[in-house]
Amino acid sequence: MPLQASTLQFAIRLLVALLLGALVGLERQWRQRMAGTRTNALVSAGAAAFVMAGALLDRDPTAAGRLASYVVSGVGFLGAGVIFKDGANVRGLNTAATIWWSAAIGVLVGLGALHLGLLLALAVLLANTVLRPLAYKLHPALPRAESAETLYGIHLICRESDEAHLRSLLLATISQSKVSLQAMHSVDDPATGQVRLSADVISLGRQNNEVENIALRLSIEPGVSSLSWALAHESME
Repeated sequence: MPLQASTLQFAIRLLVALLLGALVGLERQWRQRMAGTRTNALVSAGAAAFVMAGALLDRDPTAAGRLASYVVSGVGFLGAGVIFKDGANVRGLNTAATIWWSAAIGVLVGLGALHLGLLLALAVLLANTVLRPLAYKLHPALPRAESAETLYGIHLICRESDEAHLRSLLLATISQSKVSLQAMHSVDDPATGQVRLSADVISLGRQNNEVENIALRLSIEPGVSSLSWALAHESME
């Protein structure tokens, strides 16, 4: 790789690193992980940018290599942010490893080895998809259901005047349960003066009773005309 890259080379490599990182992150995004498409794309593109920045230091031919080593160690702190202990389980290890691989993809692309970056991206996708069911076939006794992340949707229709109260009540009820709020949104219907309020909540393992209790608490409010909940998605780490 030449020590000084042209603007076009820089742009092409940065774009390739961004796209490959996004490709790896799509799998994490689909599984509802904390570090998804955008995070992995930024990690990959950032690693590539650091390596290419080092190549611009033509008076120091070892700069690119040193910066690559700093990326390896520095991204470890970023990956540690998605690892946490939940009771006896440790979650986020696969996501942290994927972030680490995204940085490696960016380093390869930044050094000009675009084909190797693509090969590495395909290897990550293979590890995160094909090896997952294989692991449970080899070890069927693994606590699969207990480590599954489950996404629920809670939907209610209420009067527009009661929206603020019910939103606050929903937040308070969720905070006292074993599920965590992931997103909340509402849609107004001016024709009827009603609002459709929806909340996405996530839990470790199935917590149907917890979600049912949340729904029951809200259903007794006089402003609620319709309420339902459903399991939206369940995936493994």
